Amino acid sequence: MAHADRMAVAIVGPPNQRLGIDLEQIRAREEGFKTLAFTEEENDLLNSLDASIQEEWMTRFWCAKESVGKALGRGLIEGPKSLVVQELDAQTGTVKVALQGKLSEMFPEYAGTQIIVYTAKEENYIVASTICEIIRET
Repeated sequence: MAHADRMAVAIVGPPNQRLGIDLEQIRAREEGFKTLAFTEEENDLLNSLDASIQEEWMTRFWCAKESVGKALGRGLIEGPKSLVVQELDAQTGTVKVALQGKLSEMFPEYAGTQIIVYTAKEENYIVASTICEIIRET
């Protein structure tokens, strides 16, 4: 379950699935947030987007990380860079996230993989959800 201001969302499913969800309002972030929250590669992805949608996608990235952290039951154990957005699909809102550091060690079944996170915009909010569906690198 997640909430922000006047909005709330929830995700339910079988107890053996790793489900995660997050909700955030799109807003201007304080100076330095991008550097603190995202890796250089993530910032390159954000900077590749039109400036008019960068705040939206920054929020999508943040929500994606939070949803995976919640699905694993560990949150952002080593901070926001413990999960890294590696790819985005601007048409579908899908992002692919990889575990780093302790999370990768704690969940070896996800090491070397990407987890699919679905993001969507509703009004001025972003919701991200995952079932920790993985894509194995070939």
